[in-house]
Amino acid sequence: MPFIHKQKSKSLKFILFAWLIFTSIYFVWAEYQRLNHYVYGQGITSGIEEAASTIIELAQKCEPFPVFVGDRSVDLVNVACLSSAISEGEMAVNEVE
Repeated sequence: MPFIHKQKSKSLKFILFAWLIFTSIYFVWAEYQRLNHYVYGQGITSGIEEAASTIIELAQKCEPFPVFVGDRSVDLVNVACLSSAISEGEMAVNEVE
C-alpha cells in the first residue's frame, strides 16, 4: 500500500506542477496579447492625430493641398476660405457697381 500511495503522490505533484506551468504560460501569453493590442491601438491613434493635425495646419493657410493614399490623390481646400473668398468677390462686385 505505501508504494501506491507514493505513486499517487508523485502523480498528483506532477499534475499540479504541469497545471502551474500551463496556467503561468497562459497568463503570460494573455498579457502579451493585451499589451500588443494596446500598443497597436496607441500607434493608430497617434497616426490619426498626427495626420489630422497636419491637415488642419495646411488647411489654415487657405491654399489647396494634395492628399495621397496609395495611388489615389485629391486636392483639398478649407471651406471657410472658399466662403470668405466668395464674400470678398461679392464685395468687389458691389463696389464696382
